Amino acid sequence: MAEFETFSSALRQQVTSLVGAGAPRGRPWWTVLYETLVSLLRSANEYMATTETLLRGQTSTDWTASSLPCVRAVLAELDAWSDVDAAWPEIRVALRATLAAHAGVTRAIVLSSSGADWCQEIGWIVARHRDLLDFDTRRRLAMALLPKVAATAGRGSQHELLVDRSQLLADSFRSIAHATPQKLRAGLVVEFRDEMATGSGVH
Repeated sequence: MAEFETFSSALRQQVTSLVGAGAPRGRPWWTVLYETLVSLLRSANEYMATTETLLRGQTSTDWTASSLPCVRAVLAELDAWSDVDAAWPEIRVALRATLAAHAGVTRAIVLSSSGADWCQEIGWIVARHRDLLDFDTRRRLAMALLPKVAATAGRGSQHELLVDRSQLLADSFRSIAHATPQKLRAGLVVEFRDEMATGSGVH
């Protein structure tokens, strides 16, 4: 795929310069290029449809895992090509429709991206099609991009509040005022003086 990405990028730069110089869009090479992009998108859509079926059937294969980076690269190039000329708005529309129609594969593509290269690999999905990703995918992506936060989430002792129910606000504020930010992020454990615990987080 590296060769494909290199070739596509170089060709796109040449076409962009021609468009900027006012090259006519009716030439045969222009039509061939457009048809090639449409064919690539059609192939990506067919792959995603097949993979969606496998995912729904809870079937995981080496082929599925190894081919995700390939389709991700093709989709990224198609997105980049859709920026070249205003005469091709249907490519971006069709690309978004493909991502939306196969939401499960789109999520898998996003989550299969490595944290270090995520901007190049899936930054365009996050920037333009974030609304197609469910909350859990966005949360997992955020945690992958912030490994230190993920590693320390939930670590450390929680802050314990011992409060008198008749002085609930005063005791709570007094205790929280002396707590460290680290303990507050780890969570709160509340204990009511002279009472038995009855709920989650209450001792």
